[in-house]
Amino acid sequence: MMGERIFLGVAAATFALYVLLAAPGVTWFDGGEFAAVIGSMGVSHPPGQPAFMVLGKLAALLPVGSLAFRLSMLSAGCAALAAGSLALLVSRATARLWGEPSGHAPLAGVTSGLLLGVSPGLALQGVRPELYGLALLLGLLAALAVQSGGRRGLALAVVPLCVAGAVHHAMLVAAVPGFFLLALGRGRGSLRSAATATLLLLPFGLLQFLWLPLRSMTRPEIDFGVARTFERVVMAATGASYARSYRLEPGQLTRNLSEHAAVFRADLGWFALALSVLSVLWLLWRVRPRPLLVAFVFVAAGVLPTALQGVFFPENPDAHGYLLGPMAVLAAGAGLGAWALVAPLRERSRTLSTALGVTLVIGAVAGPLSQTTLEADFSELESPRRLSAELLHDATPGALVLLGGDSWLMPALAARVWERRRPDLFVFGLHMLEGLALPDLAARSAAIPAGFTESERLAIGGAKPGLQHEHTLRAIVAHGPPVDVFVNDFFIAPELLAARQPHGLLLRLHAAHPDPSPDAGRTERAFDEEVLQGLRRGPGWTRDRVGREALSRRDLARGGLHLQRGERDLALRLWQRGSEIAPNPWDFVHLARHRLESGADVAGPWEADAQALEAADALLAGDFRKARDGVDAVLAKQPTHPVALLTAERLFTLGHHVSTATAAP
Repeated sequence: MMGERIFLGVAAATFALYVLLAAPGVTWFDGGEFAAVIGSMGVSHPPGQPAFMVLGKLAALLPVGSLAFRLSMLSAGCAALAAGSLALLVSRATARLWGEPSGHAPLAGVTSGLLLGVSPGLALQGVRPELYGLALLLGLLAALAVQSGGRRGLALAVVPLCVAGAVHHAMLVAAVPGFFLLALGRGRGSLRSAATATLLLLPFGLLQFLWLPLRSMTRPEIDFGVARTFERVVMAATGASYARSYRLEPGQLTRNLSEHAAVFRADLGWFALALSVLSVLWLLWRVRPRPLLVAFVFVAAGVLPTALQGVFFPENPDAHGYLLGPMAVLAAGAGLGAWALVAPLRERSRTLSTALGVTLVIGAVAGPLSQTTLEADFSELESPRRLSAELLHDATPGALVLLGGDSWLMPALAARVWERRRPDLFVFGLHMLEGLALPDLAARSAAIPAGFTESERLAIGGAKPGLQHEHTLRAIVAHGPPVDVFVNDFFIAPELLAARQPHGLLLRLHAAHPDPSPDAGRTERAFDEEVLQGLRRGPGWTRDRVGREALSRRDLARGGLHLQRGERDLALRLWQRGSEIAPNPWDFVHLARHRLESGADVAGPWEADAQALEAADALLAGDFRKARDGVDAVLAKQPTHPVALLTAERLFTLGHHVSTATAAP
């Protein structure tokens, strides 16, 4: 009964917290994508996460709120159960290590479970549609199965781990060495039964990925993987396209590890980390090296997938999700440390030990809980819905809208699929311009030619991975489609950069009909007065770092376009607005505004234009070294050159860093 009370108490408390902080609708990043993909029964980004997609479809049946909110409730439930599972796991493990006859150490379990549950790391996964809470829950269920002991325990642990492989590859692979150490010492019979269970369940785990080609064959509205050939199925199921992000620059590993330590410190707090260190000292004193070795392997292997990334953003909620396994181990250590302080006092004074225990729980939980209310309170998050609606608002009827960048693309797709916003438009992600998907897209939109010329097909097929989209877009515009073609602010082929015409929050690349829309300046003022001012007055905008950053980066890019066209006043207006809403005072938009106001930058065209376009051409040709050198040279002379900044950003997404030291504010 004690174990059930610990589990249910921690799970219920954390679930209530997540419900209070949960986003009412669509969110940034993958949350918008999952809402769009599940709403259309499509294929999400590699590795496809079929297990989460199926559970999401079941959660979509809940008769409460929007689809995005229902998926948030799925995330909240998984994350809360994970916190409760950790509490139960640590309570049992601490009792065994201490020799507690009752079989439970409640203080250790409650401290660890609540610490992890209220930390921003897990809370950020429980208040929005996301799969990291489910991946952690499956891992903890496997650990509970191993803890139960015996031949059956190891065999049962294989079940959630097989499902975990269809939720998140990297987290499963990182956990395997630790589970192997846990399994050692259980006897040959236990290992044999576990190996048998693995062989029996492995086909089931792999067969889950049949979801990808089966769904792709139905030609859903959103299909990231286009998994219709064996090669594409492997790419979609393994996430091999992300390999380019594992290019470490000199000193990058050290910086990544330092940022990982900062994430643990921010999410768990100094007090909890001190308790975790105390547990290490206690285990060394009690001569218990095996638990320390297992914990070390879980932590070390858990940070490898992100520590070895050339692109690691600690402010991204996904970065915290990747590190939930190591965080759970550190939270477990904090629970053991709290018990090591209190347990010796129980025989002397129950009152004193209880008071100290309550103090330790509050001390461990207070900091992370306070941080969570600042970082994970999505209850007032309105900007993804409103900005995505405004993004599509000004597009002409029947137009083709191609969007790049997760911050704009994902919420817009969710609004398009679930809310059926602007059904007269054809909205696709730029990444969807894959060769296999083009016949499907051509059947939906007259803007996409049913067949390209031989030279166009060769150019698209011969492009380096990650660059086919730009070549396809160039070919679409070259055909002169019978509808308008719009994009948002991102890198495109050099000749298309020159063809951009501002149109609300979009840019028109091809005009099939005369433009009756108002001029760009009035559109920007209308957006400022009708949308942005309302958002800025809301309490959610201050906490919405992602939304503010997305809009300030858009203002930087759009202001650069206007300045290049000689429209200095409009560029200054955009950079002033962008610098007012930018969450980071070192954002480039501040530098752009300063240089323009001080006279360091003048209206275009500029001498560096030709060199910037040459670097963009080199990128499109796949010559990344030449593109990097060209961008470096342009930014050294003109740190805010718009084409060079767009090219630098595209290089960055392809795993190639541009040195902007001379361009730093």
